[in-house]
Amino acid sequence: MAAYLPVLQSPDFWPGEFRPAQKTETGSIIMPYAVLGDIADAFVSAAYDRGWVQCGFDWASWAHSDEAQKLCNDPSALAQAEPLQLVYLITVVCRQDRFRDGTLLSAFKSFLILGIVRRAAAIVEDERCRLQS
Repeated sequence: MAAYLPVLQSPDFWPGEFRPAQKTETGSIIMPYAVLGDIADAFVSAAYDRGWVQCGFDWASWAHSDEAQKLCNDPSALAQAEPLQLVYLITVVCRQDRFRDGTLLSAFKSFLILGIVRRAAAIVEDERCRLQS
C-alpha cells in the first residue's frame, strides 16, 4: 500500500471521473457510471491481488460501526489506525463499490484512500526505524 504514496499525493494524480448518462443510437440509455484512472485502477487491483481486500470479513456490519465511522471521518483517528484497520477500510471501500458504483472514486477524491496510504507508509517507516535500532 505504502508504495502508492508518491503517485497518490502527486498534484498530477487523476483518480477518474463520473461519466454522464448517454443515449445510444438504438435509443437505449446508459446510466451514469464511475471510471477510475489508471493509477487508481492499479491500486484497486493491487488491493485484491495482495490480500488487502479481506474475504470472510463482515465488512457491511463493520462499515456502520463507530470504529469505522471514526476512521473515515476523523483524520487524526485515521493517522493512528492499526494495520488491520487499514485493511478493513480498504475492504469496505472496494466491496461497497461493487454495490454502489462510485464509492471508490469518491474515496480517492475525498482523500480517504490517500489517508489510508499515508498511514500505511508511516507504519512501514516506524517498523524500519524499530528494526534499525
